[in-house]
Amino acid sequence: MVEKTFLREIKIVKLSIIVGFKNRDLARVKNYLESLKLQTFQDFFLVFVDYGSDIEVSEKVKSLLSEYPFAKYVDSNSRGWLWSRSHSLNIGFKNSPKTDMVAFTDIDNFFSEKFLEVAMKESSQNRVVYSEVVWANEKFDFTSINWKDLQLPTSGRAGMGGFCLIQREDFEKIRGYDERYFIWGIEDRDLNYRLKHMEAVWIDDLDAKILHQWHPTNSNFQGFYPMTFWFDNNYYCYKSRDVKVRNEKSWGEIPQRYILGKDLNSKVVKRISFSTDQRLSVFEGTARFNDFLNHFFLGKNGEIFELTYFESFKNSQSLFEKFLNFFLKKTSYKILSNDSFERLIFSHEKNKFQPERYVPFLILKLLLDQDVRDYYHMQSNGRHTFYLMK
Repeated sequence: MVEKTFLREIKIVKLSIIVGFKNRDLARVKNYLESLKLQTFQDFFLVFVDYGSDIEVSEKVKSLLSEYPFAKYVDSNSRGWLWSRSHSLNIGFKNSPKTDMVAFTDIDNFFSEKFLEVAMKESSQNRVVYSEVVWANEKFDFTSINWKDLQLPTSGRAGMGGFCLIQREDFEKIRGYDERYFIWGIEDRDLNYRLKHMEAVWIDDLDAKILHQWHPTNSNFQGFYPMTFWFDNNYYCYKSRDVKVRNEKSWGEIPQRYILGKDLNSKVVKRISFSTDQRLSVFEGTARFNDFLNHFFLGKNGEIFELTYFESFKNSQSLFEKFLNFFLKKTSYKILSNDSFERLIFSHEKNKFQPERYVPFLILKLLLDQDVRDYYHMQSNGRHTFYLMK
């Protein structure tokens, strides 16, 4: 039997595997795919969701996936959007074969050969199956692995994003991952809270492990993740933990786009830039903010507004900041944490407007309140430009 709803015919299978992806290296993707290829349980199909990768990256990963008959590439039409694991996995779910079981995974995963076999034996109705991941270091050799003697740290049972196996109907009832979360984190913990009515099982088998491929700090949200947004997401997560059903009925849909990233400059009706060489006071920066918001909310639907800022904390340090950095490096002074150091810097500059703090929060507020019809984000060398369509 074959499923006729896909662009390429696929064999009817028992398990759909979903993974989201954006601008990651091909070696990582190949490791992920090869570990699935070697599984003792082969009755599965992989839905690979590309959530807005650069064009050249998308072309390379599509070519790689064509070598694996068990995989399907899905273009989510989200280029220029901020990374959203929730939305990417929901799109994958909606574009997967109608199997009874669905597994949500991470592109950093590398599975032991019997992992899926063991996981499927643990699955049943009204049960969700999780797995810890083992943190591989930068020099780890994936060509020779002793799975029963991995002397490496694990994620513990606090991290649930590495693997989640659930019945399709149970996932569909709660409308999937909450698409309010984007950029990074919390969506897996949130899902777990909403599945508390189900039995949770953690895989505990020496033959069934997941290695997490090492990577440096994720650049998908680097320079664009205000702590206020992180706190707000955590607050929302705990406050809403008993609300099982989330999202609108259109959840998991591939979006219709109105901004394609081409010839945008000629369509902008208002632009504001916060440059690194302008040490604005709080009052001056707020005045610019208000000017932008006034034009935006008085604008017509379909008009495009441009907002640009630089990561000034990294790229435009005052003499005081440079002195502290020099002092800390020379003395190896470790008492101050990064957060404490940041608070010290900003307290010294408390009368200065910090665009890398305030502009991202404004963007996220507009997106969450659905005041933006579409948007396009460009990032290069610490410069962030957002095109916002009202």
